[in-house]
Amino acid sequence: MKMRRIIIYSLVSYVLFVSSCFASDGKERELIHELRQLHLSELLDIVVLDDVFDIFDALVEVQKVSVATGQEQDIAHVPAVTSIITAQDIEAMGATHLDQVLETIPGLHVGHSTLSYNSQYFIRGIYSAQNVQTLLLINGIPLKSLFAGERQRVWSQVSLNQIARIEVMRGPGSALYGADAFAGVINIITKTALDINGTQVGTRVGSFDTYEAWAQHGKRYGDVDVGMMLNYYKTQGHNEILQADGQTHYDKVHGTQASLAPSDIPLQREMIEARVDLGYEPNYANHLRLRLGYQGQFDIGTGTGVNQTLDKLGYYDSETLSIDLTHTLTPESLNNWEFTNRISFRDTYYQANEQRVAPPGFKGVYAKGRVGIPYLAQTNTYLDFVAAYSGLTSHHIRTGLGYFYGDVDEISQFMNFGPDRNGKPIPVNTPHYVDLSDSPYTFISETARSSWYAFIQDTWNITDHLSLTSGLRYDRYDDVGSTFNPRLALVWQASDNLTAKLLYGEAFRAPTFSEIHIYSPLLIGNPNLKPERIRTWELALNYYLKHNVYLGANVYTYRISDGIQTYYDPEAQAKQEPTILNTGSYKGHGFELETRWKLNARMSLMANYSYQQSIDETANSDVGMLPTQTAYLRFDWLLGHHWYLNSQVHWIAGRKRAARDPRPETPDYTTLDLAFRYKKLEDSHWNVAFGVKNIFDETVKEPSVGINPSGFISIPNDFPMAGRQYFLELRYQF
Repeated sequence: MKMRRIIIYSLVSYVLFVSSCFASDGKERELIHELRQLHLSELLDIVVLDDVFDIFDALVEVQKVSVATGQEQDIAHVPAVTSIITAQDIEAMGATHLDQVLETIPGLHVGHSTLSYNSQYFIRGIYSAQNVQTLLLINGIPLKSLFAGERQRVWSQVSLNQIARIEVMRGPGSALYGADAFAGVINIITKTALDINGTQVGTRVGSFDTYEAWAQHGKRYGDVDVGMMLNYYKTQGHNEILQADGQTHYDKVHGTQASLAPSDIPLQREMIEARVDLGYEPNYANHLRLRLGYQGQFDIGTGTGVNQTLDKLGYYDSETLSIDLTHTLTPESLNNWEFTNRISFRDTYYQANEQRVAPPGFKGVYAKGRVGIPYLAQTNTYLDFVAAYSGLTSHHIRTGLGYFYGDVDEISQFMNFGPDRNGKPIPVNTPHYVDLSDSPYTFISETARSSWYAFIQDTWNITDHLSLTSGLRYDRYDDVGSTFNPRLALVWQASDNLTAKLLYGEAFRAPTFSEIHIYSPLLIGNPNLKPERIRTWELALNYYLKHNVYLGANVYTYRISDGIQTYYDPEAQAKQEPTILNTGSYKGHGFELETRWKLNARMSLMANYSYQQSIDETANSDVGMLPTQTAYLRFDWLLGHHWYLNSQVHWIAGRKRAARDPRPETPDYTTLDLAFRYKKLEDSHWNVAFGVKNIFDETVKEPSVGINPSGFISIPNDFPMAGRQYFLELRYQF
């Protein structure tokens, strides 16, 4: 009976949609729009009740993404290699952390940094210590640290309960997004009132003293839709043992016992996240959306340490406030035009509390250890103006202008070692920390950056089955110059089920503030740095077989020039010459295969395999650190009317070492995850899940960096990752 209502509604909605397209009178269009909104709210109630577990159709159907062009298109025809993960997918797989979601994407490997084991998202084998070549967006707005280009000082993760969907584009995206859309783009889209559709509270407990609780509410009030989300998260982190760290070597040299290794790793953290999403749509052609966000991270453990030396006394805090206002206008007086204007602001502070570069007892003389207490604040402001025009036969044109201003200010630094404000050595075991703020010896001076851009993109439907997307973007920075980045994409629908794509794109990565301005005993920044450049060719095929099987394949090759490399050169340091230069040259290639198969009404299968190789031409060796091969398998099974099973297998292999690193490859591993969910909404609002990650307690390690400037390997046994872990989740929907 309910399915019949859905079919009837769908037909009515289709008629209303077609009617709105041909409505000539503005009031008539508004009336039809209100009717569509009314039916949509009714449909939500029906679908939630009827299709509790029906994710199988979504696994093989043609979904829509906007990350590749800025406008929604079928994923099969979009001019890029893309993936999409929905909130329904996230719930079905029993994911508890964003990393677990993103590691299901072919060609994307989740790594971890030395500092606090913060997450890093490497795409297609393109590696750097700070993971600056992958652009992460939250609702289309870049998220990164101006200081070092990474995210760990300004962001932890978005709570999965607040995510509506995630869109990932593998390959260059600077023609649309500008700087740092180098290896790929990840766009996390948070929920609106329509996605929440009511009120939900939930809690999750898990291994390693992990606790999470959330509440969210979404409802439409007249012309305004209101979404509110609040999340609390706390964990002690896994208890795997680090056998040796950087201090272990010095202990052997100096006959001391200062190292804390072997020991568990300080990975504790506490996070509070809140979001408000307000939409105002007084008529069919006018839409305003305001997003407010807050994220606070507290008592964050230092992981294997800022200097790859365990530190259980230091920790850091960070808080971020974001505001995003977007206005979309489709004026009746200008047929075929759509205008989108956006202003966004993000303010972040980062405070390290007694962070130890070396532990107490270092060289047998530092009672407190070598301690640094840095503080910095960062503000980012974006202005974007985009216009889309579809009035030309067979063409859809998008063009835009934008401006960015970012600064790092309120910098302070306290130390108990190194030079003081006058350049004289700070006495060993000084009773007070020396304030180096606003002196030549702080880690970086207050600085700012501004840039502006202009882009144009045309999608030309040459025939009913052949289209060409071309685009060009110009970015101008006040400190690192200008750059042009083109893209070309030829998409051919060879048959109703088969689509082929030939893609070319260029991208750039802007030097960070630390690469330009840093001054330390080991490094001197370079104000003459140029952006890194990449050129990529791709060939992709998408094939849908009998509406229940999807097959995808792509091959790619790329070349990177002007790579920014760091040299630890005592002679250059003595001459006050830069030790960070545009001397890197890299090339890479690989392929990705994926399939989605709806076996029957109760079972589905997903799988992907990736092969990648990246060569450092300067060192004439593999870049190392990242897997050469990865494979993923997911099986979904509706056991009964309300019981659901999800199983996932991850295989990681072929992680070679970088140049001059004599260690053997990091061992391969295979893990199995299981998640059970009971979800009955017809006469109950409860949703219960239980899951086990790494069920066979497989030993999992992430590669540590190779030989350091002092000539030894700080973490010789790599970074141990979590073993077997459990979670129990409970949700209640009002």
